[in-house]
Amino acid sequence: MGRIPSVHSLQICDSFFDAHIFFVFKNNFYLAIAYNYNTQTTAMLKLFDLRLLSLLTVLAFSTCRAQIFSSNSALIQVNSGALVYSNGGIDLNGSSQFTNNGTIYATKNSTLPLNGNFSINGSSTCAGNGTYYIEQDWKNNSVFTGGSSTVHLYGNTEQFITSDNSTETIFNHLILTGSGSGTDKRKTLLNTNASCGNQGNLTLNNRELATEGNTFSVLNPSLSAIAFDNTFLAEGFVSSILSGSLVRNTNSTQNYIFPVGSSNGTERFRAVTIQPEANSPQSYAVRFNNYSADIDSYFLIQHETLIDNGNSLFYHSIERISGSANANVGVQYLPSSDGDWKGLAHWFLPIQQWNALGDLPQTINGNYSEILRSGWNFPDASNAYALINPADIIIIPTAFTPDGDGVNELWEIPNLDKQYPNNVVRIYNRWGSLLYEHDSSTDGSYATAPWDGTVKGDLMPVGSYYYIIDFNNLDNKSVKGIVTIVND
Repeated sequence: MGRIPSVHSLQICDSFFDAHIFFVFKNNFYLAIAYNYNTQTTAMLKLFDLRLLSLLTVLAFSTCRAQIFSSNSALIQVNSGALVYSNGGIDLNGSSQFTNNGTIYATKNSTLPLNGNFSINGSSTCAGNGTYYIEQDWKNNSVFTGGSSTVHLYGNTEQFITSDNSTETIFNHLILTGSGSGTDKRKTLLNTNASCGNQGNLTLNNRELATEGNTFSVLNPSLSAIAFDNTFLAEGFVSSILSGSLVRNTNSTQNYIFPVGSSNGTERFRAVTIQPEANSPQSYAVRFNNYSADIDSYFLIQHETLIDNGNSLFYHSIERISGSANANVGVQYLPSSDGDWKGLAHWFLPIQQWNALGDLPQTINGNYSEILRSGWNFPDASNAYALINPADIIIIPTAFTPDGDGVNELWEIPNLDKQYPNNVVRIYNRWGSLLYEHDSSTDGSYATAPWDGTVKGDLMPVGSYYYIIDFNNLDNKSVKGIVTIVND
C-alpha cells in the first residue's frame, strides 16, 4: 500500500497481532487501517464519517489494549470508566488534544522504541481528571493540566520525569511505587523542575524521588501533602544534589516534615522538621548533603569558640524562600551510625564560619534523635546547617573572695583540665615573684588543688596578681592575665 497519507491520525498497535491501527482523515472520513509490521500488510478495518465523528472517544464500557499509542494532532477523549492499555508507550505529537477521565496504562510489555513512556510533544495538550499508570518515563514538552488526576510511576527500574525544553510538570497527585532497589528505586527529575499542585499530594511510599540539581515543590500547604513509608532503614525520601531541593508551602503553625535523604554512598534518611510561628503563607527549601560540608567550602575547622567539633558525614541546606516568620527547625540524625551530637550550627556568611545556635534541646523521634532550634529567624543568605558538639568553654575568673565565708573561696577555672589536661598554672605578684605553681601532668588536675589565695598558708592581701596558664597543647598556646583578690 505504501506510505499511508494522514492529516490527523491516532496510532494504536494491537497487542494480539503486533499491528498499528491508523485513524486516517481523508475526504471527510476517518479510515481505520491496520498495518502489520511483521508481514508488512494492511487491511481497512472501519470507516468513520467525519460529519458524525469529531473526535475519537474511548467509551466508559470499553477496554482498549495496544502496544503503542501515537497521535498526530488528533482529538482523543478517554471517558470516565474507560480503560486503555498501551504496552509500548503513549506519544502525543503535533497539536493533539488528549483528555483522560478514565484510566491509562503505559507499560513496558513491548520491544518498541517508546517502551513504557508517556510523552507530550509539539503543541499537544493533555488534561482531564483520570488516572495514569506509567511504567517508564514521563516526558512533558508542552502542556499538562493536572486537574484532579493521579499519576502513578510504578516501574521497577529507574524512571525519569523529564522534558526536552525544561517544561515543568505540575502534577496533581503523584504516587511512586515499584520494587526496584539501588538506582532502580529512583524516580528522577531530568533537566526540569516538577511539582504537585495547590490541592495535590506527593506519596513517596518507600521510593526515592531524586531531584538531582532540580527542585520538586509541594504547593499544597496541607500537613498531609507529603506521605512516605517510615519503616526504619527503608524510608521513602527525596534526594537532591547541589542547587536541588524539596520545597514545601506552609500556612499553619503545625510541624511540617521534609523527608530528605540520599542513596549516594551510604544510604541515609535524615529528615528535617519546620514549624512556622505564623499562619501566613511561608515556603521552605531543604536538601540533605550526604558528604562533609568541607567539600562545599563550609570548612568545619572554621568555627567560633563555642563549638568543639562538627559532623563530617553530612550537612543540611535549609532555606526560607518566602515569608518572614520565625520557625522551629529540627534536624534528625541516627546516633548509632552518625555519632552523638549536642547542638546545631549555621554557617555565618559574613565572617565565613560556623556559629552555634545556642543551647538546644534534643528529642527522640522513633529511632532518630532530633536537635531543635526554636524561633529561628534565618538571619542571612547562607543555608548550611551542621550537627556540632558545643565546646566546654574555659572561663577564667577575674576575681575571687578567699574571706572564709564559704562562697567563691577558690580561683576555680571550669573545663581547664578537660580541654588541656597537661596545663600549668602560675601566679606572680607585681614584682614578678612566683607565688603559686601547679603542673597538672605531675601534680594531678588543677581542679583538685586550685589556688586559694594563700602562699605557704598565709592569705595574700587584697589586690591584683598576675597569672600565666600554659595549656601545653600541640601549638604550645598560653594565656596571661590579672586575677584580683577581693574582700567582700
